[in-house]
Amino acid sequence: HLATIRFHSRVTMGDFTAAHHKGLSEAMAALSREMDISRTASGDMRKSMGMAAEAGIVKGQGTLGQLRGDLAQAVQRFEAGVRASNAALVTTSRKEIEKLAERIDEYQAKLRAGQEVQEAKMIEVLAGREAAARDKTSFLLFLVVLFGLAASVGVTYSILAPIRGISARLKDIASGDGDLTLRVRTSAGGELKELAGYMNLFLDRTEGIVSTVSGASDVIGRVTEEVGQHTAHTNLAATGINRLMVEQSLGLDESTRQVESIDDLIQHQGESTQQAARLSRIAMDRALQGGASVNETVEAMLMIEESSRKVEALVSTITEIASQTNLLAINAAIEATKAGEHGRGFAVVAEEVRKLAERSRKLTGEVTGHINESSTRVKAGVNLAKTAGHSLEGIIKDFPKEQAGIAEARVRLAEIQ
Repeated sequence: HLATIRFHSRVTMGDFTAAHHKGLSEAMAALSREMDISRTASGDMRKSMGMAAEAGIVKGQGTLGQLRGDLAQAVQRFEAGVRASNAALVTTSRKEIEKLAERIDEYQAKLRAGQEVQEAKMIEVLAGREAAARDKTSFLLFLVVLFGLAASVGVTYSILAPIRGISARLKDIASGDGDLTLRVRTSAGGELKELAGYMNLFLDRTEGIVSTVSGASDVIGRVTEEVGQHTAHTNLAATGINRLMVEQSLGLDESTRQVESIDDLIQHQGESTQQAARLSRIAMDRALQGGASVNETVEAMLMIEESSRKVEALVSTITEIASQTNLLAINAAIEATKAGEHGRGFAVVAEEVRKLAERSRKLTGEVTGHINESSTRVKAGVNLAKTAGHSLEGIIKDFPKEQAGIAEARVRLAEIQ
Protein backbone atom coordinates (compact mmCIF):
# COMPACT_ATOMS: atom_id res chain seq x y z
CA HIS A 1 0.00 0.00 0.00
CA LEU A 2 2.96 2.35 0.63
CA ALA A 3 4.17 1.49 -2.89
CA THR A 4 0.75 2.45 -4.27
CA ILE A 5 0.88 5.77 -2.38
CA ARG A 6 4.39 6.44 -3.80
CA PHE A 7 3.18 5.62 -7.34
CA HIS A 8 0.20 7.98 -7.22
CA SER A 9 2.27 10.75 -5.62
CA ARG A 10 4.90 10.62 -8.43
CA VAL A 11 2.44 11.58 -11.20
CA THR A 12 2.64 15.11 -12.53
CA MET A 13 -0.10 17.69 -12.08
CA GLY A 14 -1.18 17.28 -15.69
CA ASP A 15 -1.48 13.48 -15.37
CA PHE A 16 -3.23 13.50 -11.95
CA THR A 17 -6.82 12.32 -12.60
CA ALA A 18 -9.81 11.15 -10.59
CA ALA A 19 -8.50 7.58 -10.92
CA HIS A 20 -5.21 8.58 -9.26
CA HIS A 21 -7.13 10.41 -6.52
CA LYS A 22 -9.34 7.35 -5.94
CA GLY A 23 -6.33 4.98 -5.89
CA LEU A 24 -4.50 7.24 -3.43
CA SER A 25 -7.56 7.37 -1.12
CA GLU A 26 -8.05 3.59 -1.28
CA ALA A 27 -4.35 2.95 -0.51
CA MET A 28 -4.49 5.30 2.51
CA ALA A 29 -7.65 3.55 3.78
CA ALA A 30 -6.09 0.08 3.33
CA LEU A 31 -2.91 1.21 5.12
CA SER A 32 -5.03 2.50 8.03
CA ARG A 33 -6.87 -0.83 8.26
CA GLU A 34 -3.60 -2.80 8.32
CA MET A 35 -2.22 -0.51 11.03
CA ASP A 36 -5.39 -1.06 13.09
CA ILE A 37 -5.02 -4.84 12.70
CA SER A 38 -1.38 -4.57 13.74
CA ARG A 39 -2.39 -2.50 16.79
CA THR A 40 -4.99 -5.12 17.78
CA ALA A 41 -2.47 -7.97 17.47
CA SER A 42 0.05 -5.98 19.49
CA GLY A 43 -2.58 -5.35 22.14
CA ASP A 44 -3.28 -9.09 22.42
CA MET A 45 0.43 -9.74 22.74
CA ARG A 46 0.78 -7.06 25.43
CA LYS A 47 -1.63 -8.97 27.65
CA SER A 48 0.80 -11.90 27.76
CA MET A 49 4.10 -9.95 27.99
CA GLY A 50 5.96 -8.11 30.72
CA MET A 51 5.75 -4.41 31.49
CA ALA A 52 9.00 -3.57 29.64
CA ALA A 53 7.90 -5.27 26.41
CA GLU A 54 4.46 -3.70 26.72
CA ALA A 55 6.00 -0.21 27.08
CA GLY A 56 8.11 -0.79 23.94
CA ILE A 57 5.10 -1.91 21.91
CA VAL A 58 3.01 1.03 23.12
CA LYS A 59 5.79 3.46 22.19
CA GLY A 60 6.19 1.86 18.75
CA GLN A 61 2.45 1.98 18.12
CA GLY A 62 2.34 5.65 19.16
CA THR A 63 5.16 6.52 16.77
CA LEU A 64 3.52 4.52 13.98
CA GLY A 65 0.17 6.26 14.58
CA GLN A 66 1.90 9.67 14.47
CA LEU A 67 3.60 8.75 11.20
CA ARG A 68 0.27 7.64 9.76
CA GLY A 69 -1.26 11.02 10.70
CA ASP A 70 1.69 12.89 9.16
CA LEU A 71 1.36 10.79 5.97
CA ALA A 72 -2.37 11.58 5.73
CA GLN A 73 -1.64 15.33 6.11
CA ALA A 74 1.10 15.13 3.47
CA VAL A 75 -1.29 13.38 1.05
CA GLN A 76 -3.88 16.11 1.69
CA ARG A 77 -1.29 18.82 0.96
CA PHE A 78 -0.30 16.94 -2.21
CA GLU A 79 -3.91 16.81 -3.42
CA ALA A 80 -4.39 20.48 -2.50
CA GLY A 81 -1.27 21.40 -4.52
CA VAL A 82 -2.58 19.38 -7.50
CA ARG A 83 -5.97 21.09 -7.32
CA ALA A 84 -4.31 24.54 -7.01
CA SER A 85 -1.68 23.71 -9.70
CA ASN A 86 1.04 24.66 -7.19
CA ALA A 87 4.16 22.87 -8.45
CA ALA A 88 6.28 23.81 -5.45
CA LEU A 89 3.71 22.47 -2.99
CA VAL A 90 3.32 19.27 -5.05
CA THR A 91 7.10 18.70 -5.10
CA THR A 92 7.46 19.38 -1.37
CA SER A 93 4.51 17.11 -0.55
CA ARG A 94 5.87 14.33 -2.79
CA LYS A 95 9.24 14.41 -1.02
CA GLU A 96 7.55 14.46 2.38
CA ILE A 97 5.41 11.45 1.38
CA GLU A 98 8.56 9.56 0.27
CA LYS A 99 10.29 10.26 3.61
CA LEU A 100 7.25 9.31 5.68
CA ALA A 101 6.77 6.10 3.67
CA GLU A 102 10.41 5.13 4.31
CA ARG A 103 10.05 5.87 8.04
CA ILE A 104 6.84 3.80 8.19
CA ASP A 105 8.64 0.89 6.47
CA GLU A 106 11.45 1.13 9.02
CA TYR A 107 9.08 1.21 12.02
CA GLN A 108 7.01 -1.67 10.66
CA ALA A 109 10.21 -3.71 10.22
CA LYS A 110 11.26 -2.87 13.79
CA LEU A 111 7.80 -3.79 15.13
CA ARG A 112 7.86 -7.12 13.27
CA ALA A 113 11.34 -7.88 14.64
CA GLY A 114 10.24 -6.96 18.16
CA GLN A 115 7.14 -9.12 17.84
CA GLU A 116 9.27 -12.10 16.70
CA VAL A 117 11.58 -11.67 19.71
CA GLN A 118 8.62 -11.41 22.07
CA GLU A 119 7.01 -14.50 20.52
CA ALA A 120 10.24 -16.47 21.15
CA LYS A 121 10.27 -15.27 24.76
CA MET A 122 6.61 -16.22 25.15
CA ILE A 123 7.35 -19.75 23.90
CA GLU A 124 10.08 -20.11 26.54
CA VAL A 125 7.77 -18.77 29.28
CA LEU A 126 4.95 -21.11 28.27
CA ALA A 127 7.30 -24.11 28.27
CA GLY A 128 8.43 -23.26 31.83
CA ARG A 129 4.84 -22.84 32.96
CA GLU A 130 3.88 -26.21 31.44
CA ALA A 131 6.66 -28.01 33.41
CA ALA A 132 5.58 -26.28 36.64
CA ALA A 133 1.98 -27.28 35.97
CA ARG A 134 2.99 -30.95 35.61
CA ASP A 135 4.78 -30.83 38.99
CA LYS A 136 1.75 -29.22 40.64
CA THR A 137 -0.54 -31.88 39.14
CA SER A 138 1.53 -34.72 40.64
CA PHE A 139 1.51 -33.08 44.07
CA LEU A 140 -2.25 -32.46 43.94
CA LEU A 141 -2.86 -36.12 42.98
CA PHE A 142 -0.94 -37.23 46.10
CA LEU A 143 -3.02 -34.86 48.26
CA VAL A 144 -6.27 -36.22 46.79
CA VAL A 145 -5.34 -39.83 47.67
CA LEU A 146 -4.38 -38.82 51.22
CA PHE A 147 -7.58 -36.82 51.67
CA GLY A 148 -9.66 -39.77 50.43
CA LEU A 149 -8.27 -42.06 53.12
CA ALA A 150 -8.93 -39.49 55.84
CA ALA A 151 -12.42 -38.83 54.54
CA SER A 152 -13.41 -42.50 54.63
CA VAL A 153 -12.53 -42.68 58.34
CA GLY A 154 -14.31 -39.41 59.09
CA VAL A 155 -17.48 -40.43 57.22
CA THR A 156 -17.75 -43.65 59.23
CA TYR A 157 -17.47 -41.75 62.50
CA SER A 158 -19.83 -38.97 61.33
CA ILE A 159 -22.56 -41.55 60.55
CA LEU A 160 -22.36 -43.64 63.75
CA ALA A 161 -21.97 -40.77 66.22
CA PRO A 162 -25.15 -38.86 65.17
CA ILE A 163 -27.18 -42.09 65.18
CA ARG A 164 -26.09 -42.78 68.78
CA GLY A 165 -26.97 -39.18 69.73
CA ILE A 166 -30.46 -39.35 68.13
CA SER A 167 -31.16 -42.70 69.86
CA ALA A 168 -30.12 -41.31 73.27
CA ARG A 169 -32.32 -38.19 72.84
CA LEU A 170 -35.39 -40.25 71.85
CA LYS A 171 -34.82 -42.50 74.88
CA ASP A 172 -34.79 -39.44 77.18
CA ILE A 173 -38.06 -38.15 75.67
CA ALA A 174 -39.80 -41.56 75.97
CA SER A 175 -38.59 -42.48 79.51
CA GLY A 176 -39.40 -39.13 81.16
CA ASP A 177 -42.76 -37.53 81.97
CA GLY A 178 -43.49 -36.89 78.33
CA ASP A 179 -41.58 -33.57 78.09
CA LEU A 180 -42.39 -32.49 74.55
CA THR A 181 -40.10 -29.46 74.74
CA LEU A 182 -37.01 -31.64 74.31
CA ARG A 183 -35.59 -31.77 70.74
CA VAL A 184 -33.22 -34.04 68.86
CA ARG A 185 -29.92 -32.24 68.22
CA THR A 186 -27.17 -33.44 65.86
CA SER A 187 -24.20 -31.90 64.08
CA ALA A 188 -24.38 -34.40 61.20
CA GLY A 189 -25.49 -33.53 57.72
CA GLY A 190 -27.30 -35.23 54.87
CA GLU A 191 -29.95 -37.88 55.58
CA LEU A 192 -29.19 -37.98 59.37
CA LYS A 193 -29.80 -34.25 59.69
CA GLU A 194 -32.98 -34.66 57.64
CA LEU A 195 -34.14 -37.55 59.94
CA ALA A 196 -33.50 -35.40 63.04
CA GLY A 197 -35.45 -32.57 61.42
CA TYR A 198 -38.47 -34.82 60.76
CA MET A 199 -38.39 -36.06 64.41
CA ASN A 200 -38.30 -32.46 65.68
CA LEU A 201 -41.16 -31.59 63.31
CA PHE A 202 -43.21 -34.49 64.72
CA LEU A 203 -42.52 -33.26 68.28
CA ASP A 204 -43.47 -29.69 67.28
CA ARG A 205 -46.82 -30.82 65.86
CA THR A 206 -47.54 -33.07 68.87
CA GLU A 207 -46.79 -30.21 71.24
CA GLY A 208 -49.01 -27.93 69.13
CA ILE A 209 -51.92 -30.40 69.28
CA VAL A 210 -51.65 -30.66 73.06
CA SER A 211 -51.50 -26.88 73.38
CA THR A 212 -54.54 -26.53 71.08
CA VAL A 213 -56.58 -29.00 73.15
CA SER A 214 -55.66 -27.17 76.36
CA GLY A 215 -56.57 -23.84 74.81
CA ALA A 216 -59.87 -25.25 73.51
CA SER A 217 -60.80 -26.32 77.06
CA ASP A 218 -60.18 -22.79 78.30
CA VAL A 219 -62.25 -21.37 75.41
CA ILE A 220 -65.17 -23.73 76.19
CA GLY A 221 -65.18 -22.50 79.81
CA ARG A 222 -65.21 -18.87 78.71
CA VAL A 223 -67.96 -19.53 76.14
CA THR A 224 -70.16 -21.18 78.79
CA GLU A 225 -69.78 -18.13 81.00
CA GLU A 226 -70.56 -15.77 78.10
CA VAL A 227 -73.69 -17.80 77.20
CA GLY A 228 -75.03 -17.22 80.71
CA GLN A 229 -74.40 -13.52 80.38
CA HIS A 230 -76.07 -13.41 76.94
CA THR A 231 -79.14 -15.17 78.38
CA ALA A 232 -79.54 -12.43 80.98
CA HIS A 233 -79.13 -9.77 78.29
CA THR A 234 -81.73 -11.55 76.14
CA ASN A 235 -84.29 -11.39 78.93
CA LEU A 236 -83.68 -7.67 79.33
CA ALA A 237 -83.99 -7.20 75.56
CA ALA A 238 -87.34 -9.07 75.49
CA THR A 239 -88.70 -6.69 78.13
CA GLY A 240 -87.56 -3.72 76.06
CA ILE A 241 -89.15 -5.17 72.91
CA ASN A 242 -92.51 -5.48 74.66
CA ARG A 243 -92.30 -1.84 75.66
CA LEU A 244 -91.41 -0.82 72.11
CA MET A 245 -94.34 -2.81 70.68
CA VAL A 246 -96.74 -0.82 72.89
CA GLU A 247 -95.17 2.43 71.69
CA GLN A 248 -95.31 1.21 68.07
CA SER A 249 -99.04 0.51 68.42
CA LEU A 250 -99.62 4.09 69.51
CA GLY A 251 -97.51 5.30 66.59
CA LEU A 252 -99.57 3.24 64.11
CA ASP A 253 -102.71 5.14 65.10
CA GLU A 254 -100.97 8.43 64.36
CA SER A 255 -99.66 7.03 61.04
CA THR A 256 -103.21 6.01 60.06
CA ARG A 257 -104.44 9.57 60.59
CA GLN A 258 -101.56 10.94 58.51
CA VAL A 259 -102.28 8.48 55.69
CA GLU A 260 -105.92 9.61 55.58
CA SER A 261 -104.76 13.23 55.33
CA ILE A 262 -102.39 12.29 52.50
CA ASP A 263 -105.26 10.53 50.68
CA ASP A 264 -107.31 13.74 50.81
CA LEU A 265 -104.37 15.67 49.37
CA ILE A 266 -103.97 13.10 46.58
CA GLN A 267 -107.65 13.40 45.63
CA HIS A 268 -107.33 17.18 45.52
CA GLN A 269 -104.21 16.85 43.37
CA GLY A 270 -106.07 14.52 40.98
CA GLU A 271 -108.81 17.10 40.51
CA SER A 272 -106.17 19.78 39.87
CA THR A 273 -104.55 17.51 37.30
CA GLN A 274 -107.85 17.01 35.47
CA GLN A 275 -108.40 20.78 35.46
CA ALA A 276 -104.88 21.27 34.04
CA ALA A 277 -105.63 18.72 31.30
CA ARG A 278 -108.81 20.61 30.31
CA LEU A 279 -106.98 23.94 30.28
CA SER A 280 -104.17 22.47 28.18
CA ARG A 281 -106.66 21.20 25.60
CA ILE A 282 -108.28 24.65 25.43
CA ALA A 283 -104.85 26.28 25.04
CA MET A 284 -104.05 23.77 22.30
CA ASP A 285 -107.19 24.72 20.37
CA ARG A 286 -106.44 28.41 20.71
CA ALA A 287 -102.86 27.89 19.66
CA LEU A 288 -104.06 26.08 16.53
CA GLN A 289 -106.43 28.96 15.78
CA GLY A 290 -103.62 31.45 16.37
CA GLY A 291 -101.37 29.50 14.03
CA ALA A 292 -104.01 29.61 11.29
CA SER A 293 -104.45 33.37 11.83
CA VAL A 294 -100.71 33.92 11.63
CA ASN A 295 -100.54 31.97 8.35
CA GLU A 296 -103.39 34.08 6.94
CA THR A 297 -101.60 37.26 8.08
CA VAL A 298 -98.39 36.15 6.39
CA GLU A 299 -100.25 35.43 3.16
CA ALA A 300 -101.95 38.85 3.29
CA MET A 301 -98.64 40.64 3.87
CA LEU A 302 -97.08 38.74 1.00
CA MET A 303 -99.93 39.90 -1.24
CA ILE A 304 -99.37 43.49 -0.02
CA GLU A 305 -95.69 43.13 -0.80
CA GLU A 306 -96.52 41.87 -4.30
CA SER A 307 -98.90 44.82 -4.85
CA SER A 308 -96.19 47.23 -3.64
CA ARG A 309 -93.79 45.81 -6.22
CA LYS A 310 -96.41 46.34 -8.96
CA VAL A 311 -97.06 49.93 -7.85
CA GLU A 312 -93.31 50.52 -7.75
CA ALA A 313 -93.10 49.32 -11.36
CA LEU A 314 -95.93 51.70 -12.39
CA VAL A 315 -94.24 54.62 -10.62
CA SER A 316 -91.01 53.78 -12.42
CA THR A 317 -92.92 53.91 -15.73
CA ILE A 318 -94.46 57.29 -14.79
CA THR A 319 -91.01 58.63 -13.88
CA GLU A 320 -89.70 57.54 -17.26
CA ILE A 321 -92.66 59.21 -19.04
CA ALA A 322 -92.07 62.45 -17.07
CA SER A 323 -88.41 62.41 -18.09
CA GLN A 324 -89.36 61.96 -21.76
CA THR A 325 -91.97 64.75 -21.48
CA ASN A 326 -89.40 67.08 -19.93
CA LEU A 327 -87.02 66.28 -22.78
CA LEU A 328 -89.74 66.97 -25.38
CA ALA A 329 -90.58 70.29 -23.65
CA ILE A 330 -86.96 71.34 -23.84
CA ASN A 331 -86.83 70.46 -27.56
CA ALA A 332 -90.09 72.38 -28.14
CA ALA A 333 -88.67 75.47 -26.39
CA ILE A 334 -85.61 75.28 -28.60
CA GLU A 335 -87.74 75.08 -31.74
CA ALA A 336 -89.95 77.99 -30.53
CA THR A 337 -86.85 80.10 -30.02
CA LYS A 338 -85.81 79.34 -33.57
CA ALA A 339 -89.28 80.38 -34.86
CA GLY A 340 -88.90 83.82 -33.24
CA GLU A 341 -92.08 85.91 -32.82
CA HIS A 342 -94.29 83.22 -34.32
CA GLY A 343 -93.18 80.60 -31.84
CA ARG A 344 -93.56 82.68 -28.65
CA GLY A 345 -96.94 81.14 -27.69
CA PHE A 346 -95.62 77.67 -28.34
CA ALA A 347 -92.62 78.42 -26.10
CA VAL A 348 -94.96 79.38 -23.21
CA VAL A 349 -96.83 76.10 -23.60
CA ALA A 350 -93.55 74.14 -23.74
CA GLU A 351 -92.37 75.84 -20.51
CA GLU A 352 -95.58 74.88 -18.71
CA VAL A 353 -95.28 71.31 -19.98
CA ARG A 354 -91.68 71.18 -18.69
CA LYS A 355 -92.74 72.44 -15.25
CA LEU A 356 -95.54 69.88 -15.16
CA ALA A 357 -93.09 67.07 -16.08
CA GLU A 358 -90.63 68.23 -13.40
CA ARG A 359 -93.38 68.26 -10.78
CA SER A 360 -94.50 64.78 -11.87
CA ARG A 361 -90.91 63.53 -11.49
CA LYS A 362 -90.66 64.92 -7.93
CA LEU A 363 -94.00 63.43 -6.92
CA THR A 364 -93.07 60.04 -8.34
CA GLY A 365 -89.81 60.19 -6.34
CA GLU A 366 -91.77 60.84 -3.12
CA VAL A 367 -94.21 58.04 -3.97
CA THR A 368 -91.29 55.69 -4.61
CA GLY A 369 -89.83 56.55 -1.17
CA HIS A 370 -93.16 55.87 0.55
CA ILE A 371 -93.54 52.59 -1.35
CA ASN A 372 -90.01 51.49 -0.37
CA GLU A 373 -90.71 52.36 3.27
CA SER A 374 -94.01 50.44 3.14
CA SER A 375 -92.29 47.48 1.49
CA THR A 376 -89.62 47.45 4.24
CA ARG A 377 -92.25 47.53 6.97
CA VAL A 378 -94.27 44.82 5.22
CA LYS A 379 -91.14 42.61 5.05
CA ALA A 380 -90.51 43.22 8.75
CA GLY A 381 -94.13 42.32 9.49
CA VAL A 382 -93.81 39.15 7.41
CA ASN A 383 -90.67 38.14 9.35
CA LEU A 384 -92.39 38.82 12.68
CA ALA A 385 -95.43 36.84 11.58
CA LYS A 386 -93.21 33.94 10.48
CA THR A 387 -91.37 34.04 13.81
CA ALA A 388 -94.69 33.98 15.66
CA GLY A 389 -95.81 31.08 13.48
CA HIS A 390 -92.64 29.10 14.31
CA SER A 391 -93.15 29.81 18.01
CA LEU A 392 -96.75 28.61 17.83
CA GLU A 393 -95.60 25.48 15.98
CA GLY A 394 -93.11 24.79 18.77
CA ILE A 395 -95.84 25.31 21.38
CA ILE A 396 -98.18 22.99 19.46
CA LYS A 397 -95.43 20.33 19.25
CA ASP A 398 -94.80 20.59 23.01
CA PHE A 399 -98.51 20.23 23.92
CA PRO A 400 -98.57 16.41 23.44
CA LYS A 401 -95.58 16.08 25.78
CA GLU A 402 -97.31 18.19 28.43
CA GLN A 403 -100.53 16.22 28.06
CA ALA A 404 -98.55 12.96 28.34
CA GLY A 405 -96.90 14.28 31.51
CA ILE A 406 -100.28 15.22 32.97
CA ALA A 407 -101.69 11.78 32.07
CA GLU A 408 -98.68 10.09 33.69
CA ALA A 409 -99.19 12.19 36.81
CA ARG A 410 -102.85 11.12 36.94
CA VAL A 411 -101.80 7.45 36.63
CA ARG A 412 -99.26 7.86 39.44
CA LEU A 413 -101.85 9.49 41.68
CA ALA A 414 -104.28 6.66 40.93
CA GLU A 415 -101.60 4.10 41.85
CA ILE A 416 -100.88 5.93 45.11
CA GLN A 417 -104.59 5.94 45.96
